[in-house]
Amino acid sequence: MKEKVKFYGSIFILIVFIPYLVTVYLHGSIGGLFSGSGEDEQLEQQVVAQLAAQIPADYEMECLKAQAVIARTNLYREMNETEINESADNTEESVSSDSGWSEEQMRSAWGEDYERNLEKLETAVSETEGEILTYDGDPIQAAYHTASSGKTRNAEEVPGQEEYIYLQSVESEEDIQKDGFLYIGYMEKEEFAAALQQLFPGETVD
Repeated sequence: MKEKVKFYGSIFILIVFIPYLVTVYLHGSIGGLFSGSGEDEQLEQQVVAQLAAQIPADYEMECLKAQAVIARTNLYREMNETEINESADNTEESVSSDSGWSEEQMRSAWGEDYERNLEKLETAVSETEGEILTYDGDPIQAAYHTASSGKTRNAEEVPGQEEYIYLQSVESEEDIQKDGFLYIGYMEKEEFAAALQQLFPGETVD
């Protein structure tokens, strides 16, 4: 009888604690991603504000959710870097994240669609709440862009980005089909020279 109690008791403990242990493993800390304070809600609101600034609200929901994870990941990475700098008594200012759009900017950009767009972004954020991208337990630098030239680059190809070895080149051929991907314009010689002169003020552009 005692053996049966021990056996079923062990199974019960495993069922209860496995999800907990998996969470700890994935997020790298006992506390998880959130501390359960009002700061969490404030951070999620900041994700909404950044989402508004980073991506059109009329994009598909799954695209908005992916961008929400990217925005949140970068926020956590910057928070971690700030904590490291403070603990090291580093007087250098840490790179602060763009706070995103204010309510005024959202209303100005969206007009009559303000309520609908805001609700859509808030849904994307709430459905991904607490989700971030990590590498070795730390938030990654979640790089993103509107469109590539058909292929992304390895981070090691970009000066100053060599440490982000998880950013590997992938094919992205769909990007070149994006509206506005290629623009062809015509300028007179004088206009072209004037434009170059602004780029190279120290040179004489003939």
